[in-house]
Amino acid sequence: MIRNNLERSVELKNLYLRPKSEKTGDTKISETHKEEKVASDRISEIRDQIQSGSYKVDLKKTSEKMALNLLGL
Repeated sequence: MIRNNLERSVELKNLYLRPKSEKTGDTKISETHKEEKVASDRISEIRDQIQSGSYKVDLKKTSEKMALNLLGL
């Protein structure tokens, strides 16, 4: 399930970000490409860790980020 969600996330980013960036030559768009590549690399890294069984979830860090997000901070 996690693998499918990660793949779906990458597919959605590709669907919504790439066509927009191909139509415009804005420098912000080129930064988006760099960020997208970094995110894609990180997703690949996490996917490999999950498949090898070495991925660990830091529950404290995750819960803190979720709480901050819910509070809008």
